[in-house]
Amino acid sequence: MKKWKKIYSKEVFYEYGRGIEEVIFEMPDKREEKFYLHKEVDAAFVFALTKDNEVILVRQFRPGPEDFTLEVPVGAVDEGEECIIAGGRELLEETGYKFDTIEHMTSVYRSVYGKAQNHLFVAKDCELVAPQNLDKNEDIEVVLQSVSEFKDNIKNIRCSHTIAMSYYALNYLGLF
Repeated sequence: MKKWKKIYSKEVFYEYGRGIEEVIFEMPDKREEKFYLHKEVDAAFVFALTKDNEVILVRQFRPGPEDFTLEVPVGAVDEGEECIIAGGRELLEETGYKFDTIEHMTSVYRSVYGKAQNHLFVAKDCELVAPQNLDKNEDIEVVLQSVSEFKDNIKNIRCSHTIAMSYYALNYLGLF
């Protein structure tokens, strides 16, 4: 196998940290193929537990599914920001909780048609220290669930990235 050679790239659209990039690759057999790639920023996902071992979740309306989702706190990694800092910032902004300890679990590509990565963290011994500080397009309700309640309800979560993140985190913490 041989790596494909990128011969052309053009940003088609970009706004609010999301976009589309048109890319043409030279294939191993020398023909050219066009692809449209997601152009997004990295995101920090935080599976957070309170000092009482409750899972901190956020319920919010999402424009894609046009419905409410229940998710772990997640947000964009700002340019030049370390992903672990972004995770702590997003947890505090969206929920008002601050962690005692945070550990990086893994980073995975969000899509094979883009370069953005989801950085997965586990935050422990979180404490409510501030009111929410939401962005202009956020309307978030904080939901606390016991680990056992969360495990029982995980099949009802309608947000695939939270399901995958949660399985990683529960396994990482030895809670499965």
